[in-house]
Amino acid sequence: MTTHSPYILSHLNLLLYAYQVAEKHPDRAEDVAKIVPRASWINPQEFACYQVENGGVQSLVNAELGLIDNNELDALSGDAADAFDNLIRLSKGVAVR
Repeated sequence: MTTHSPYILSHLNLLLYAYQVAEKHPDRAEDVAKIVPRASWINPQEFACYQVENGGVQSLVNAELGLIDNNELDALSGDAADAFDNLIRLSKGVAVR
């Protein structure tokens, strides 16, 4: 899947984390499934996520946590928020940052 959406990446993190919680606490797996359907869980060992930038490819997955690195998600969300703010400034005739 190809995406530029930090929302999709955040949702993928939810699916990865649901799997991890159920794996670490099997006695809570049914409760996890009530929040996130079991069929949607993603095994971090079977998942990869990359960013293509400046002619290179970089993994966005924190190998220790098995999740998409929040710093990268925050940067993507921040870029979108900055762009939206600049559009609002332009629409109001205010200088763009």
